[in-house]
Amino acid sequence: MKQKLGLAQSIIHDPKIVVLDEPQTGLDPKARMDVRKILKELQKNGKTIFLASHMLYEISEVCDKIALINRGVLLGFDKISELRKKLKIHEIKCDLLEPIKPEDVSSTLSMLENKLSAYLTDTPTYTEKKHHILYEPSTQGLKMLYDGKAETQNKILSMIIKETNLKVTSFYTPRTSQLERIYMDMIKKDDTLRSKRIENKD
Repeated sequence: MKQKLGLAQSIIHDPKIVVLDEPQTGLDPKARMDVRKILKELQKNGKTIFLASHMLYEISEVCDKIALINRGVLLGFDKISELRKKLKIHEIKCDLLEPIKPEDVSSTLSMLENKLSAYLTDTPTYTEKKHHILYEPSTQGLKMLYDGKAETQNKILSMIIKETNLKVTSFYTPRTSQLERIYMDMIKKDDTLRSKRIENKD
C-alpha cells in the first residue's frame, strides 16, 4: 500500500517529469499491471519518466530507452532494438499446440536446422553438439538462435508453417532474456577492460 501511495504522491500534481525507483517492488500481479497501465498513460500524455529497476521485464514493458549501468558506469543507453544490434546472440521462441513425440525430436530438429541453416547463427550454439535449435518438452516449445534480422523472423515462421506439421501457437523474441544477455555481455566487456587497466597500472 505504501508503494501505491508513493506512486500517487509522485503524479498527483501532474508533473512533467516523474522519477520512480523500483515502483513495482512488493506489489501483487494485478497492482503491477495497474502500475504499467498508469505509466503508459503518462507516456501518452507526454510525460518524461525516469524508472530505476532490477526487473528487466518491467523495464522492457514500459521504457522507450534503456540505460545499462555496472558499478556506477554507464555501459549503454539506447532503444532496445538498437541495443539488440550489439548482441551476439539473437533468440526466437516458438510455442507449439502439440508436443513433438520423443522419438521424433531428433529428426525434427535436424530437419529444421537443415531448412533454416541460412538464417541461423554460425556461433554460438546451445550445446557442445553445436545445435542452433532446441526443443523444450516442459514448455512444449522451440528455441532458435538466428541472425537477428527482422526479415529473418518472417522467413523462419513461414517455413515452419508451410513445410512442417508443427502447429505454432506463438512466435516471438523474448525481450527480457535479450536484455539480460545484452547486460551480461556488456558487463563482461567492462570487467575485462577494468582488469586490463589494473594490470597496466601494476
